Amino acid sequence: MYGVPSLFTDLSPLYDHPGKADILEGLILELEHSIRTTGGYPGRSEKELPSTLLWALCYLAQHYDRRGQYDIALEKIEEAIKHTPTLIDLYSVKGRILKHAGDLVAAAALADEARCMDLADRYINSECVKRMLQADQVALAEKTAVLFTKDGDQHNNLHDMQCMWCYIKLYDSPSKSAAEEDDEMSKLPASQKKKMRQKQRKAEARAKKEAEVKNEESNVGVVSKSGKRHVKTVDPDPNGEKLLQVEDPLLEATKYLKLLQKHSPDSLETHLLSFELNMRKQRILLAFQAVKQLLRLDAENPDSHRCLIRFFHKLGAMSAPVTDTEKLIWAVLEAERPTLSQLHEKSLIEANTHFLEKHKDSLMHRAAVAEMLFVLDPSKKSQAIKLLEDSSNNLVSTTGALGPVREWKLKDCIAIHRLFGTTLDDRDAALRWKVRCAEYYPCSTYFEGSRSSAIPNSAYNQICKNPENGGATHLDAGHSVGSVSLNGKVENLEASFKDIIV
Repeated sequence: MYGVPSLFTDLSPLYDHPGKADILEGLILELEHSIRTTGGYPGRSEKELPSTLLWALCYLAQHYDRRGQYDIALEKIEEAIKHTPTLIDLYSVKGRILKHAGDLVAAAALADEARCMDLADRYINSECVKRMLQADQVALAEKTAVLFTKDGDQHNNLHDMQCMWCYIKLYDSPSKSAAEEDDEMSKLPASQKKKMRQKQRKAEARAKKEAEVKNEESNVGVVSKSGKRHVKTVDPDPNGEKLLQVEDPLLEATKYLKLLQKHSPDSLETHLLSFELNMRKQRILLAFQAVKQLLRLDAENPDSHRCLIRFFHKLGAMSAPVTDTEKLIWAVLEAERPTLSQLHEKSLIEANTHFLEKHKDSLMHRAAVAEMLFVLDPSKKSQAIKLLEDSSNNLVSTTGALGPVREWKLKDCIAIHRLFGTTLDDRDAALRWKVRCAEYYPCSTYFEGSRSSAIPNSAYNQICKNPENGGATHLDAGHSVGSVSLNGKVENLEASFKDIIV
């Protein structure tokens, strides 16, 4: 039924409460077993429709996806697709599972297959565009997005469709759009800002259209006499790139930081950005204020620990104060340091070690400690690397019936791999970490897992060569976007299947 959230969407908040996910799993598994064996619900004699088992499998697939058990989730959704191969929702669910498992190309292929099964559904089209953008198939995503826009000014059509997620992913003119907001408009509530921007865009579109019509009428005589048409004036900065070439980018960044501090004062990210900005501007007191806000909001967060250690490490490396202002700032910081429980009567090395002792089982906390250990003493690089490599991907304590759940998340493992390659600058350690994580995430293209689309002979690429359901009519990032036909289907299927999985 359209407009009604799925059962999993309704129950999704319960997964944030310890133990409730186990209860839901036991309940749905009991329903699945009863439907398979008796054709009805437990304790009832009435037979249910065949689709009941289908939706039970679909829920279980989303359940195991949420818990990070991607292999089981894929098994359940594959069984559901085999049960009813014409149901579009199943391909969308499978695409989301593969996205979470780390195979963005495969997720985009499945989203495109779902789109081609119903070319009139705008939501599925938008979902497909999202997957393509996530797979870095930007050109094809733009071509797919405009299938649901009107002829003419497609830029304003995207505004009318309110595809903010699309512009965020494309980083479309962020500074140019933000520069249009004056002081008076910034005081308006968010809902009124949204309405005003929509009115402005529509008014601009109407004015532009009227100007084009008038220009066309006025040029009729010119065309008939000279044989040439007036050339439209070209916007020298259509994407606002010149706005990025400001004399003082840190000053411009400060304007946006003030908006964040005004509207999101309790957001950890706001104060992380404040810390980074003020450290670059050498505003020591403001940077310290950001550190105190981070400790107030979440003192045990790895990023809060990083900022604390980095701040006092930089402070210790600064030259002795000379001016009266510098002496005053120094005196304030010396008086404030003992009030911080994390540093009370401890050196930075001791504070870093104490933080590790409190969070030795957390991968991201160990990463913060290892990074700060290297920052404080670069000679301890090998010790920092060992600290990360000795991390254990422990099992989460659950009562789940189908397989274990591990603590590590894919995005965290990717962050550690990048830490090896950037801050620690150790290619061998990065390679060892990549091989290790490929075992935990076999569908991940980042780690080139054995079942990912990054491996030519992987299981999914073998399936792609012989698709049972017609295959996903999808292109990879390297193919031409011109192969998208007017009805939304992708042509040149043989070429598009070379490096894609379904």
